[in-house]
Amino acid sequence: MEKQVRSDLKINGTGNTSGGKFNDVVINGVGNIDGDIECVSFKSNGVSNIKGNMKARSAKVNGSSSMKGDINSDEFKINGTAEIHGNIRSKDSRVHGALKVTGNITSDIVDLHGGLNVSGDCNAEDFSSNGGFSVVGLLNADRINIKLHGPCSAKEIGGENIVVKLGNEFAIKKFIKSIFPSWNLGKRLTSDIIEGDDIELEGTKAKIVRGNNIIIGEGCEIDLVEYRKSYNLQSKNSTVKENKKI
Repeated sequence: MEKQVRSDLKINGTGNTSGGKFNDVVINGVGNIDGDIECVSFKSNGVSNIKGNMKARSAKVNGSSSMKGDINSDEFKINGTAEIHGNIRSKDSRVHGALKVTGNITSDIVDLHGGLNVSGDCNAEDFSSNGGFSVVGLLNADRINIKLHGPCSAKEIGGENIVVKLGNEFAIKKFIKSIFPSWNLGKRLTSDIIEGDDIELEGTKAKIVRGNNIIIGEGCEIDLVEYRKSYNLQSKNSTVKENKKI
């Protein structure tokens, strides 16, 4: 991107404009952009509606945003709520609030504090969640760290190191209920298959858990555990119907 040959786009109050190539895009108020955007930085303070794809080094939403297109950004941060009708590709994705994505998320880092709803797959190197999420497809990351403050689900979960712990922060649970009122706020992770190298689970319901070293803590319901090296059922409050070494 050649920053020196591009102008800035600023909307203060209420404004409508077409897409294009810019240095900095700043919306203070209500902004509607019809078309694709390519910029160095995008910042929305208020309400933004974008009908097109976005390519940026940094994209930040403070408030509410709706985007009908794909996002390609080094840094993507949500402080509030956002709904993306497309895919997200980023190096660093951080959500403090609520994010809905109709496509896939591909990011080196996914850091969630709040609620996440993904209609496709979520792929990362590091995935951390303090809140609740729903991934319709595959949740895949090298390192997965989940603290359950609400319902969490993914059809399949895969990674090298997977840790799921029960959370007890009432404020986060109350916030999730405010943004996803239809969710049942039982603190549980549900998945058909969880597969990794080192796995430690609490509050998890799964059909199959498969890995090298597996620890099952409190509040789990597992149909089958398949382990290569070690398996430890630590809690009497958990049930494992069958376990076998593979």
